This record gives sequence, structure tokens and C-alpha cells, in this order.
Amino acid sequence: MYRFKSSKYKNAAPKVPKKEGWVSDINVGAPQSFGNHIKCSAAFKVFNVDNRGGGCLGILPLNDAGKKTRGVPLLHAHAEFVTDFDFCGYDDSLLATCSHDAYVKIWKIPQALLTEAVQANAKETLKPSSGVCRLETVSWNPVVDCVLASSANNKLVLWDVSKAKEISTNSCHEELLQSVSWKADGTKLVSTGRDKTIRIWDPRVQDSCAYAQGHANNRDSRVVWLGNTDHVLSTGLGANREREVTLRDVRNLQNPLKVLAGDSSLGIYLPLYDIDTNMLFLVAKGDITVSFWEVDIAKEPFLYECSKYLADVQTKGACLVPKRALSVMEGEVNRIQILTKDCIVPISYHVPRKSYRDFHADIFPDTRAPVPANVAHEWLSGKNNTKVPLISLDPSKRTRDLIRFDHELGTGAATEWLTSDVGVAGADGNQRNFLRQQTVAVDKPSLAPKPAPRTKLVPAKSVDESSNNKFNNNEQHNNGRHHQALDNKVKRQPSKGGGFKVRVSKYRHLNGNLGTRETQISNLPPLCKTIPGESEGFRANATRVAIPLATSGGHLAILEVSKRGRLNAGVLPSLICGSNIMDFCWDPFDDSRIAIACDDGRIRVWSIPENGLTESLTKPDFELKGHKDKVTLLKFHPSAKDILASASQDQSILIWDLDQQTYVYELEGHTDQIFSMAWHPDGSLLATVSKDQRLRVFDPRRSAEPLLTGLGPSGTRGARVCWALGGTHLITTGFDKVSARQITLYDASSLTLIHTEGIDVSPAILIPFYDEDSSTLFLTGKGDATIFCFEVLADTPNFFPLSHFKCPGPHQSVSFLHKNACNVAQVEFATCFRLTTTTVEPLAFKVPRLRSEFFQDDLFPDTRVTWQPTMTSKQFTDLCGKVPARVSLRPVQMSQLSDAPEVVRPAPKFTPSAGENRGSNYFEVNESSNRLRQELLIASMKQRIQYDDDDELPQDRMQGADDNEWSE
Repeated sequence: MYRFKSSKYKNAAPKVPKKEGWVSDINVGAPQSFGNHIKCSAAFKVFNVDNRGGGCLGILPLNDAGKKTRGVPLLHAHAEFVTDFDFCGYDDSLLATCSHDAYVKIWKIPQALLTEAVQANAKETLKPSSGVCRLETVSWNPVVDCVLASSANNKLVLWDVSKAKEISTNSCHEELLQSVSWKADGTKLVSTGRDKTIRIWDPRVQDSCAYAQGHANNRDSRVVWLGNTDHVLSTGLGANREREVTLRDVRNLQNPLKVLAGDSSLGIYLPLYDIDTNMLFLVAKGDITVSFWEVDIAKEPFLYECSKYLADVQTKGACLVPKRALSVMEGEVNRIQILTKDCIVPISYHVPRKSYRDFHADIFPDTRAPVPANVAHEWLSGKNNTKVPLISLDPSKRTRDLIRFDHELGTGAATEWLTSDVGVAGADGNQRNFLRQQTVAVDKPSLAPKPAPRTKLVPAKSVDESSNNKFNNNEQHNNGRHHQALDNKVKRQPSKGGGFKVRVSKYRHLNGNLGTRETQISNLPPLCKTIPGESEGFRANATRVAIPLATSGGHLAILEVSKRGRLNAGVLPSLICGSNIMDFCWDPFDDSRIAIACDDGRIRVWSIPENGLTESLTKPDFELKGHKDKVTLLKFHPSAKDILASASQDQSILIWDLDQQTYVYELEGHTDQIFSMAWHPDGSLLATVSKDQRLRVFDPRRSAEPLLTGLGPSGTRGARVCWALGGTHLITTGFDKVSARQITLYDASSLTLIHTEGIDVSPAILIPFYDEDSSTLFLTGKGDATIFCFEVLADTPNFFPLSHFKCPGPHQSVSFLHKNACNVAQVEFATCFRLTTTTVEPLAFKVPRLRSEFFQDDLFPDTRVTWQPTMTSKQFTDLCGKVPARVSLRPVQMSQLSDAPEVVRPAPKFTPSAGENRGSNYFEVNESSNRLRQELLIASMKQRIQYDDDDELPQDRMQGADDNEWSE
């Protein structure tokens, strides 16, 4: 009806590039949420992808196109499906995401992610205080620095991202909140929900909500605030399931200004509104139509339909490209990115002009500058800065690209934007001063391949100074007694050949020695095959081994190490729990006590008679009750007596005092199944890794919430965690996206990923054991026949492969013993028991040495006492910080290798080349070498012939010729 209304944009025509200009061969799948599934900044486009883990986003440069047969770069954002995401308006690399895993995360997208397989870490991880919730939307405040709105169930949660805290929570909707939109000046919000209402509020004021009945069908709805006006537009379904578009004036919310009814398709319109041109695009999920409308709130009919474009593909999601990224010199006034099941189609709207040599200012009004106009604390106090800074899109008025990456959380607008270069418009003098003080324009960075930066993860909670000291001032690790690890660091000294000397580890040629048949326990009964993957399924100490049996009722056989050989056929005496066994663990300070976790949520603690089991026991010493679901993991404290940690499928961890038979601490913060947990060597911290792909560090005596949270292994099939390098680092084992096994080293003070090493492809979870004295990491899994060995150092590449040990056949599990079980006289530095389907076999790892009659003090530093407690359970709960003692493993009768007399070795024989001068030094060296060789030969002959120096030789009895018999 344009004969009644003149418009500059009514003839804007859609232009779609050929398929070479699309992003094709991607796997989007069928994302289901209230988000748009694709968002763009002036530099990037991010979209949902079909991923088995469900928590990945595809990310590409904004103008990237072509086939992606090799896949697209992925941002591993969450453990479950990412429901919504939003780019910050004043930093083109700052992205907020939310997910069904109940977390909101803030990401600073590294450019290396586009060209290399780097792993980005979240800048912030936010958890709504409402507990378990369904997060559906996130939306940045358009003008206030670091203010973010998210929906959690029926609540609107407001965040101050710079401080990683909730500002407020408004519970206005009676049911699930479906859509949220800010007013352009950032003062108010509009939302729609499943309760069929549309609501307007100032989130800074409690109970300030105004509401009206929205669309009659609650299946889905969307809402958008029309710029800085008092009008909002919503889309949804009517009572007869027909699609509706409704325009409302917030000053008279109950009476819509305009209601447009469409067809009965179930795809909801996604409203995309450009506040600069008043152009409205309606794109419906599942449709192939893109409708272009103009909005004129000054007079009826308010909404004017201009054109429709029929695409060749069905829409899964859509978004507008920021005005700063448009080709203004080609008359491009808007661009839509359409997401389909396997491609992204850009649709550009161009205003036809006779010539595009000059910039057409009449169709490109000044647009919003990429800077905030207000800061969070002022906005929260009620101050509104409604005059938003604007910039010109005229290329002749600026010397820099309008893409911005330099914003830092918590620093206001961070740096200064040079207003003289970009031509700030629409702002008064005070605003210009604000801009000069707050922001800066930066050159557009190149998207060419660059070395991958290692991005640090900001912990979910700040680490206090005392906690940092645990990592940074670990004197026990750095006092020179730690395996002389410091002696084994990579020595990169230039060699004569111009290269570098390769470090040679003392453990490079370690070998494993399996016990003979006489030292094995054989003829085992059938083993239980239903033990969960979180459990090792086999535990041993120097006195006994525990094996779960394939007998209903939870039978755990206890075998005496001293009684080796072939077991008699029949039923073995065992501990009968009455419920399925989930995990079990020996007390490290008492070889006769064992704790067993069961699927009835109870932990049973047993004492084994001194001479072993002679009959089955059915009654434990006592039971621990506290978990609401199956107990899956048990870990005794490494230095405090009677302290036990247990993890359950209820996603909680309880710290028990066995002396009081009650739990003293409860740890929270997990959102999915806990795969593994490990105590810090000094027992002050507890690390966990879980199915939500998160690595967490707890200080259980000070807080129930994680001290640190970081990104763990990307796979969800299983993982393990252990401490390394004196507690300054963490090691995880897990799987990558294609189920390849890998190990990863983290800085424990920040959970920053340092290095990842691929192992092989196998379905078995790698179980790690770390020997802190030699810094050797042993890895093997159920069904493996190889035990992988690595030396772990803080120097790149961190994991130095040693000689891997291949067993004669596959095993079920391996259980390592305390250090005092090693036979140091045989140069054993680690010893364990190996469980196969029919045997228990001793296995020792040794280092070959020539002078093994001496104690190898370079291989055996003073070791930490792990077989005796350092403190009582009460001292632990009283925040005692005793450090475990260290003792020497040297037997009294053995002398140290460092004190042994030096062996005189023969000098190497030197043979000069032809024509080379044989100086006196050559003959002296060779004469000495020959003399030593003769002495060694004589000594060897004496041992073989067995004669003394005083014995008469046969030639001594022979008579020689007289002097007169010699001729002249």
C-alpha cells in the first residue's frame, strides 16, 4: 500500500549469492529451543551444530563461505545442548551462551579457533542461584557495560558479568519464559512466556511488571522491542493455531494496535528488526519464505508489507548482520543469515541507485557505536543515559574498521575510541568526553592463521591468597628431594652440530618384571562384569587383594597375598553386602580395613581378620548413610586417618569422619555424573572431573562450592584425574570428540590447559597412576595389554614417553602399592598387582643399573610416607595443615651409589685417519689402555686357571742356553 506511504527502502531487493557463496556441507540437525540458533557479530557467525555431546557451537568468520567437508571450527561450550547465545554489542568476540546444563558462560573467542584445533576457555561461568533450572535465553544490555539478562525457568535473572554475580531475579511469569528483548536505551525489558502473557518491566525495580494477555496458544512465542520507541512486536500462535503478529504500545499494553493473522503453519515467526531503517523481517522455522515489512508507528496501518522471498531451503534459524559489517558502498542496507539443516545462506537487501560511487547518507543513518553508554553500577543506581553514542557508516569519515575486540570485562568500556577518526554523531559534548575516556577504535585484526594462544580460564570463584599458596609455595615439591625432577628437565644447550642436546631420562629404559607362576594367585572364580566404569574394579595393598565376584548380592572376595598359588575350586569366602557393589577402597593406613560403596546409597566398612577370611561375612563393622542415590566412588584421605570421600549419582560428594561415623562436609556444584576424584598430595584439596566436561577443584574444609572450575576432557564416555608435580598440576585422561584416548596436563592454580597428548583409539578408559618420586605416569585400561609410561615435567612437551610395557595378555585392572613395597635392592621404583580373568600377578617396574649392589639414591629420593597417617580426623576438621613426613628407602646394609668408589674405565682407543700425525699423546693413551687391558686379561685367566702369584710356572723350570753357545 505504498501509494499512501513513501519510503526509501520499499524497493530494497533481496540478493542471494550462488551456492559458492553459501556455507555448505555443515551438520546443523534439528535444534530445539527458543533461541534463533544463529547469531552474528561484525566479525564472526556462530550457530548450533548437531553434536553427540550437544554442547558445541560452530564458528566461522562472518564472510566465510564454501563447502566445509572437513568440518567447521567448534566451540566446546557446554555439556548439553546450547539453547541460546548472543554477541555483545561493543565487543565482536565476546559471546554469552546458555545451555540445558544450567550454566551461563561468557566466551572471548580466540581468532586461532578459526584455523587451529585450539580449546577456548570460558571467561566466566555463571550459575543461577535458583538451583536446577532450564535456561532458554540470554541477551546483552545494548548500552550498559557487562549487564546480561538470562531466563531461568519462569524467572528473569540479571547478571553483572564483570563481577560474575547476580544483580537481581524477577519471578513474574507463572510458567517457562520463552523470549526476552531489551529496549534500545537499555532501561526496560519485554518478555513472553508459556503462561500466554507479555510483560514489561524495569529489572532494577522489584514488582514493577506490567502485563497483558499475549497469544492464545502457548506452544512458542517471540518478542522484540522496536528500538527506542514505546512499542513492542510479538509473534506466536492464535487460538486456532494460526500464526500471529501483534503490535502493542507499552503505555496501553492491554489493547493491541495491530494484529496480523497468517496461515496455520506451526513454524513461529522469528522477528528481526533493524532500528536504523525500521525494516522488519519475518522468518519462520520450517518455512522457505522471508517476508520484508516496514514499521511506521506514527500512523495506521503501522505495518507495511514490502516483499517476499522464496528460498530453496527450509529455515532452522535466522539473524541480522550488524550494520557495521555491511557493504555500504554497494547499497546494502541489511543482510540476513539463514540457517538450514546443512548450510548457511546470506540474503542481502540492496536499495537500487543509479550509481554507487558515492556514499548515500540518506539510506545509511548514523548507527550505534560499538561502545557502552553507561556502566553497571550507575545504571543500577537508576541513572539512564538515553543518548546512545552513534557513528557514521561513511568510509570517508573514518580511518579504521568498525570491528572491536579490545573490551575487557569489568573495566567499563575499557579503552578510548578515537572519535575524530570515526565521526561520532548524535552525541553531545558530555557523551564525546565519555567516549574519549572509555573506548578506543582498533584496527581489524587479520583472520590469517596464527599460533594458538593459550587462553586462561577465569575461575568460577576467586582464589584466596591462602589457597594460591598451596600451589605456588609447595616447598615439599621444590626442596630438591622430589626425584631430582629438577635434575631431569630438558637441557636445550647448543651442540656442535648446531642442534640441541636431547634430554635422556633415567627412567627411559624401564622394564616391567612379571612374577613367576609360583608368585601368582591363579584359578580365580568368574569376576563381576557389572562394576561401573568409574571404579577400577580391583584394589590391592601389600597384604591383601579385593576382587568382586560374579555372584548376586554383592560378593567381594578378599585374598591373602602371602597365600599364593592355585586356588581350590569352590566358593571363596567373601564379604557379602546384599546390594550391588559400585566401588571399594582399602584404608591406606590399615591393611585390614576396606570400605565398599553399594547401589543402595550406603557405604559399608569392614575389618578383615588377621589371618584372612575363613568364612563369608555378612555384617560390616558399620554403615554410612547420607547419599540419596547410588554411591559410585570412594577415596580415602592420603594423610588424615578415618577421613573418606564418597561421590554419588545424586551429584554430591560427602567427606566422612569414620571415627564419628558421620559426614562432616558436603560438596556441591556438579551438574552431571562424577567420573573421578583425587585428593591433593597434602590432602588439602580435592579435584573432580565429571560428565559435564568440567574439571573442578574443591577446598572441602572451607567451601561447599568449587574453588576453581575449568574445561575438562571433551568426551562424555569417562575420564580420570590425578595430581602431578607435587600438586602444582593436574592430569586428566579421557576421550576427544572422535573417541580417541588422550591425556591432558593442567596448571592447578588456574586450570589452564597446558598440553594434550593423544594415545590411541580404544573404548577403555585409561586409569592413571602417578609416581611422584620419579614423576612417572602409568596408564592402562580394562582389556589393554599395554601399560603406557610417560615422564611428566613442567617443560614442553610435558609428556616424555618412556619404554611402554607390553604384557603377555590383556588384563582387567592394575593396582599399585605404597612406595615402601618396592624392593629397592632390585632397583624397583614402582610395584603393583595385575588382575586378569583368571590370575592375580605381581608386577614390578625396574630401572636397569650396572652397580645394583649400591642403593641408587639418584632414583630413590626421600619419599612421602603414605602408609602412616599424619593427622587424626579431628585435626583435619580443625583445619590442621600437617605435611606428610619423608623417609629414605635405603636399607641399612646398602651403601649409596653417590658414596661408592669411582670405577676406572679404560680410555677409548683412538685410531687416527690416514695421514694424521700420531703425536706422543696418542701413544701414551694407547700404552695406558693396553696395559690396563693386559691386567684385566691376567686377572681373568687367574680366575679360570686358579693359580697364585707364588706358584712356579713350567717355563721357570726350563734351562736356557749357555752364553758360550751363542754365536758371535
